[in-house]
Amino acid sequence: MNKKNAIRKIKEFHRWQRIANSLDLSYNERYQFDIDYHYSERRELEISRECALEELNAIKYAINQLPKIEYRQILIECYLISEKLSNQEIMTKLNRSESWYYETKKRALLEFVKKYRDGCLL
Repeated sequence: MNKKNAIRKIKEFHRWQRIANSLDLSYNERYQFDIDYHYSERRELEISRECALEELNAIKYAINQLPKIEYRQILIECYLISEKLSNQEIMTKLNRSESWYYETKKRALLEFVKKYRDGCLL
């Protein structure tokens, strides 16, 4: 269930980008975003530009908090980059085996669940 929550939340990223009118996606060589994020808990999620920007930053912040660069890279390459790469293309880019890739992707998603808004997807 946690893995499904992570995938659902990460797949919302592009929708929040459109709402926030913030279509850029820049990250450094360590696959970390440059953001200024301060967690705030909302009782209801409004659909506004400000809320969308906050949600984008919450997702980026959670990804930045992942302990391994491979986790960040897989989630960014698999879910956030507009030019979707197939799993096989990502495996080739990382020069890793299929078993390593799928196990690492699973761990990355589980770590994302823990980091996103202090574990609210758990």
